Amino acid sequence: MLVLPFVKTMIIQTALTRFCRSASLLLLGGVPLLDALALSRRVMKHPLLEKVVEEAEKKIIEGAHLSDQFKLVSYIPPLVSRMLAIAEETGRMAPMMENIADIYDEEIERSLQQVTTLLQPVLLVVLGGIVGVVLLSILLPLTDVSSFLQ
Repeated sequence: MLVLPFVKTMIIQTALTRFCRSASLLLLGGVPLLDALALSRRVMKHPLLEKVVEEAEKKIIEGAHLSDQFKLVSYIPPLVSRMLAIAEETGRMAPMMENIADIYDEEIERSLQQVTTLLQPVLLVVLGGIVGVVLLSILLPLTDVSSFLQ
């Protein structure tokens, strides 16, 4: 599914939203960063991103920044790594992760609304075709019977 461009962005945005929302709640609750990352990783339900976060945890233990690890991955949007870099500098990781989750929630909602708007005419034409086939399948035998009786 990650080959299709629209589906890929939706899946990654959804996983990042889950990750950032749960990490934000855990950090606000006083959970240490490494524990919050480990717990939030399980919520993502995306094996590639889970692996990225797991590797980031190992690098954080060695002294690296979370934003630097996210910059190295091509399929994580640059906005996430930039916002996390600002959060690491200011020391306000939890509110920033909540902001990231809010941003991607809005983007997902907007994208899904566009898709449903585009699919409505297509579904209308398909349903019209189905109704037309059903009507023809009922009316054609009736016209054949009436011509047979004459």
